[in-house]
Amino acid sequence: MTNSEDDVVHAALRWIEVEKERLQNLPVLCSSFRHSFISREILTELESKRPSTDIKLVYSDSTAQRLGQTRTEMQIFVRRDWLEIASPYSAPCYDPSSSKLYKMNLPDRLSMTNVSMVATPDNELYLAGHIKSDRKLSFQEAMNDPQLQKAFYQYNHLLNAWESRCEMISPRKKCSLVCLKGYIYAVGGDARNTVELYNRSCDKWTSIAPLPHNMDSPCAVCLDDSIYVLSGKDCYCFSPTENTWNKVADTLGHPMDRQVVIYERRIYSLVRRYETEAFVQKYSPEEGTWTPSGNGMRFICDYAMLLVYDSILYLITVPVSDERYSTHWTLLQKRDWPPINLYKYQKSNDSWSKQDRKDSMVPPISRWMGAGSDTCAECVCLVAPMVPTALGDASSFQDNEEFMEGSSFQDNHLYLYGAELDMYGGEGENSSTGSFDHGIMLDELEDSTTDQETSDGEEDREVGNEDGDT
Repeated sequence: MTNSEDDVVHAALRWIEVEKERLQNLPVLCSSFRHSFISREILTELESKRPSTDIKLVYSDSTAQRLGQTRTEMQIFVRRDWLEIASPYSAPCYDPSSSKLYKMNLPDRLSMTNVSMVATPDNELYLAGHIKSDRKLSFQEAMNDPQLQKAFYQYNHLLNAWESRCEMISPRKKCSLVCLKGYIYAVGGDARNTVELYNRSCDKWTSIAPLPHNMDSPCAVCLDDSIYVLSGKDCYCFSPTENTWNKVADTLGHPMDRQVVIYERRIYSLVRRYETEAFVQKYSPEEGTWTPSGNGMRFICDYAMLLVYDSILYLITVPVSDERYSTHWTLLQKRDWPPINLYKYQKSNDSWSKQDRKDSMVPPISRWMGAGSDTCAECVCLVAPMVPTALGDASSFQDNEEFMEGSSFQDNHLYLYGAELDMYGGEGENSSTGSFDHGIMLDELEDSTTDQETSDGEEDREVGNEDGDT
């Protein structure tokens, strides 16, 4: 898929160059080229290739853009959640330029507990995940299923669908996917030290030098010609040319939920200091040290996420909810969620500044991001050009809508995708032999849930750090 009419013309000219006889088809081809989108240089080249001076090249006068030309840079939010309350088999995509929210489909029966996604420099999307069985599982089978990633997909932008690619060599859990020089790397996961390289041109995985030690849920990013991997306080650098890993400076703390990004040749990582407190650390390869950003500024929040959009580094936070220590199901029923807070990073003076809440840079999906933040939900944001007309309706993600498409409260029960099972094990009263189909049904919410009044939750608070201690 291309975003340039010149690319369409170049493809046609390459086809013509294979056999000289094909040049006679140039006039017919030109009738499909959209004149208003062709550059002057390409038009001159086409005219110079006319089979005869008596032949006039006539172009299409259509002013409609090709689908590739309508691609708009969007934020793609991918959520891991062991309870799988996230809208099943879909992810929200947001276009800040139009303030519109869309829905990207995910593979059918994809386990939301274990999914990794990467956007390549040429704007392709790849996903590694576990595909759940289509047969019913016993309660014990479901609880013991490790749900390891092995399936691998490439996104079809025109169909809003994922197409299968070669499976990974080693099944893994919560691996990190990165792209360097056209190759995809699957790093660690499930306390593994194995690393694989995916060659997109031949759809094949190859094992490469393993990590120095096992890593569970590592955070990997690409900077210059190297791959950096963070796990705990360890930070390692991989050289593809030497196929070796070397340790660099220790971090200031374990990176939070895959929250590692590259901004102006530095690595930025979120660190959870306490249960509701986080700060951002940064690393410069030239200096070889990790330091706190914003003079150690700390953020009080239920959840936080780093985002680089339009060459600007942002921090998104979900404020601490007043019901943080209520039951998880009470949180799901909460209708008035506090809006997401947004901070912009100023590299010139190494500071974070809070943006106006009316800013449309992030979508109104604090409930989708924050619900379950205390129960092992993780969210990450990628940025890639998407085709708006190919995406689906995303109203179910918004804070003012019913909680989630595919999950609902009925008769004091919560129905979720994955299985149909009450909290006691499901088929009969107090049964322990229930079966899983496509969701979980959790029974008997607290009686107080129905009548409980909920508040908006407290504001995000920034805690200054005068001495820079982290």
